[in-house]
Amino acid sequence: MMTNAQNFSVINFDDTKEMLSYLDELQHEKADAVFRGHSRAEWQLIPSAWRSGGIIEKRKDDLLREFGNQLLHMLPTDLSNACLTQNQFQGDGEERLTELVAWLCAEEQAVDEFCSLCDSVALPVPGFSAPIAPRLFKSSSTGNVPAQDYGSEVAFAQHFGIPTRFLDFTENALKALYFAASGVSHGGLLQLSQPAFAVVVAWPQLADLEEYFGVHGDSVRVRRFLRSEIPRLHAQDGLFLICNERANSWFLETGTWPSFDLVTKNWMFEVVTAPAELAMDAVSRLRRKGIYEVRMKPSYETAAAEFRASKSGNLGLG
Repeated sequence: MMTNAQNFSVINFDDTKEMLSYLDELQHEKADAVFRGHSRAEWQLIPSAWRSGGIIEKRKDDLLREFGNQLLHMLPTDLSNACLTQNQFQGDGEERLTELVAWLCAEEQAVDEFCSLCDSVALPVPGFSAPIAPRLFKSSSTGNVPAQDYGSEVAFAQHFGIPTRFLDFTENALKALYFAASGVSHGGLLQLSQPAFAVVVAWPQLADLEEYFGVHGDSVRVRRFLRSEIPRLHAQDGLFLICNERANSWFLETGTWPSFDLVTKNWMFEVVTAPAELAMDAVSRLRRKGIYEVRMKPSYETAAAEFRASKSGNLGLG
């Protein structure tokens, strides 16, 4: 799944009950751990905005064709010069920086357009009162963009499937397992082409606790938002991880975006896996613990689906 062997390990289970028990115990042992479900165990910890072939990359390419190095004018002069100074490439520093700015602009535009669309049909968006572009680059710290208050509207957009640089996590290990297993057995159709599903467990070592709580530093950090402002966040015990400066620096150096485990030495990652054929059993066991679709994603639509399933005898599949 990931490649930094110094800070992650893998544990494989062939028994669903044992896997649930292990995750439950792990959550109680590591109070500062957060969890993420992957329906494919090999997935990396790369936010949706950075994934190859997505709408953000396409928009980035469009911006580069349309504006080229004019995009650099969006950066404060001191930030632009500092980025180029700290990244002494063989003539490609400005080109990489231009591409980074285009990618950041594409991220910002996706969130802005989604929030504006919601507002146009009278759907409230927390934290959204004007385009967020002026806030995007206001940081004076080299590479530390987006700015620190780039937040609630982005989390809101992320929660509804808009690509951002936030990664969804939860404080509840079994809820992470639900997302992993239900992604394999969606609608009761087992995707056997997926060899294994996984729960990724992440926790900071003592040296990184200040970054965990967002006191200072800019490695991988936890971002929390008011659960009353973002639908489903309360039901899922949700929060987000974000990485700015080190990820931006990685991009400037390599031209690619990193998996989060590659840009921090002070977080530990454990990947807890099980074969795909156990997914439906996991979903069934989680339902008995009160973790299932309508409780994880409460809405009139999921409530209606739960009602129909209860009348047709199809409960336990999601």
